[in-house]
Amino acid sequence: MAITTATIQALRIKTDAGMMDCKRALEEAGGDMDAAVKILREKGIAKAAKRVDRVANEGLVKISISGTSASMLELTSETDFVSRSEKFNVLAQEAIGFLAKEQSANRDEFILAKNSQEKTIQDLIDELAAILGEKLELGRVVTLQATANDAIGSYLHSNNKIGVLLVIENGSGQNDLVKDICMHIAAANPSVIGISDVSVSDVAKEKEILRQQVINEGKPEAIADKIVEGKIRKYYEEICLLEQTFVKDPEKKIKDVVDTAAKASGKALKIAKFVRFNIG
Repeated sequence: MAITTATIQALRIKTDAGMMDCKRALEEAGGDMDAAVKILREKGIAKAAKRVDRVANEGLVKISISGTSASMLELTSETDFVSRSEKFNVLAQEAIGFLAKEQSANRDEFILAKNSQEKTIQDLIDELAAILGEKLELGRVVTLQATANDAIGSYLHSNNKIGVLLVIENGSGQNDLVKDICMHIAAANPSVIGISDVSVSDVAKEKEILRQQVINEGKPEAIADKIVEGKIRKYYEEICLLEQTFVKDPEKKIKDVVDTAAKASGKALKIAKFVRFNIG
């Protein structure tokens, strides 16, 4: 098959590779377009493998909610420029659609699942990395399940880099509550739901650090423990969702907001699960 400028240009449009790379690939493939595409991908993937030490800390979060199931994932790149590109967004959308279908919560299993074209998510990532010339990675993935009586909701920040999923038990119909708490989680970044979710070892370590700080400040050891208890309450307010001050109303804590909604609805509302992703 004759290798013409038009053929080279067609391959360039198909792969986004350089003109000379396309010409050499076509020559190696004897003019076969599909074989040339394969050659370029293989060479690109080989280059991508050398990017393993580079950092992909840009990217975006994608969310999909269907009925009582919600999925969320991170797709990362090296630069914000690439993460805002059409090709990157198309791949991210395909990945979240596939995740919603698979309803997986295991990244290592999901990345090797095959789509209808018998390609894995890793295959698709490697192919796009070859085209864009950057290290691309699938970050965390999660799928939450709720019942028909629960409320399941999400929040995606305008920069597409912070995403939240939330499940409230017995919260069916509590759309405003779900929206408000999702936005609060995005802004306040809690680590756990309540005080009982904080590990005993973490509390012990924090108390040890705080006690030493108090003593270093010159406070008598006799009152150090009382001061530490006060600081521990502040520690809980920083990391526990229910103990945090509500971002929309500093006079209330999140647990107060939930209690108010529970009394108004006549239902025992409970924050069951939340997940927050933040790119970078």
